[in-house]
Amino acid sequence: MWMKEFSSLLSCRLTLDTISCQNFSDVNNLDFLRDEIEKGLQIITKEMKELPVDEVMECRQKPDDILIEQLCNCCWKQCPFCAAVCTNTIEDHLPDKHSVPFHRPVIGWHRKDTKDLAIDFCTTSVASDRSFYPSRESKKSIPFKQYQTAGGKYASWSITADGSKLQYWKRFVCRFQKEVEDYHEKKFQGEGGIPSEWRKYSKEEALESLNEISSL
Repeated sequence: MWMKEFSSLLSCRLTLDTISCQNFSDVNNLDFLRDEIEKGLQIITKEMKELPVDEVMECRQKPDDILIEQLCNCCWKQCPFCAAVCTNTIEDHLPDKHSVPFHRPVIGWHRKDTKDLAIDFCTTSVASDRSFYPSRESKKSIPFKQYQTAGGKYASWSITADGSKLQYWKRFVCRFQKEVEDYHEKKFQGEGGIPSEWRKYSKEEALESLNEISSL
């Protein structure tokens, strides 16, 4: 147990596998064990000090390089409804497989010929019997269940009709209701009225819901 604890404490400073205790199973002298570990660490320290700094840095990828590489090689396509960014980390993945585990309210969309902002999530919309207009110029509506038939950016997305709604976005809509309404010059009213239960979520509950994303 002592050996396991010792090796785990080093993990934040050195990338090491947990030291195996199998070779120490018959050791009953703690002083002897300490001396042997000190000898081993002295050898490692000496070898590390003899390494040129430039050589070490060349073998290590800098954090900013890692971040830039990850961000530049991501897909970055946005959901045609809510603008959530595709989470596929392969830039040239299948063109019709854009996806995201959690969508947002389709903020900015509104009921045709009204000032009523939409309050729906993509995941609930594609499971409904309602329709939408692919663009402002569209004369014909498309059933949400057949959204990919609208072509273009709609055809390249895969939206699961699972009804998932993050509490974070529900609280976001309630917290910034006025700002959103002022920006779009419309209102959350009529069919787009904010459900009363959305206002019951606390800040802590909203933030906790984000763990659903980080745990994927």
